[in-house]
Amino acid sequence: MPVLRYFLCTVLLVLIFSAQVLAVDCSTGGGISTIGVEYVPDTCPPYGDNEVTHFVDTMLTCSGGEVTLYAHYGDSLNTPAAIASYAASNNYRVMWNKDNGHIVMVHRYFRGTIDGVSMTSVPSGTINTEGFDQIFMPNAFPDADGNGNPDCADSGDAPEVEKRTRAGNWCM
Repeated sequence: MPVLRYFLCTVLLVLIFSAQVLAVDCSTGGGISTIGVEYVPDTCPPYGDNEVTHFVDTMLTCSGGEVTLYAHYGDSLNTPAAIASYAASNNYRVMWNKDNGHIVMVHRYFRGTIDGVSMTSVPSGTINTEGFDQIFMPNAFPDADGNGNPDCADSGDAPEVEKRTRAGNWCM
């Protein structure tokens, strides 16, 4: 019985997490449903483009008309600028929300739409920072004490950060 309970709790958490992370419409084009990989800072947004940050990497697909988290792809410890540059140099379409460090690298063969934007209108090998800050937004960063600042900004050794909200998320 504990195994079944664990399984059901895991499925429920995955469904809740997936529903909160992405509520973005999509359509496939050319029969390819794999969108690419997203990189989400998991503890705090980077304080700059060249700050080494821990990212959780997840494969994204277009399934049932919605962007879905397909599989955990690992994690990365790198700067947002390095990830974006690497992806662009490998012909991905890079969507970079510089407000919070969220990066989505769209595979060059994905020819569908994401939130109404045709990916065929976005050249491969480019880094795009304008207009994608409201499309790709991760969950809020951990805020255990509920003061509106992420936990990493509450410690005495964290640099000063500016608090600004968009769509209910903490952004830099």
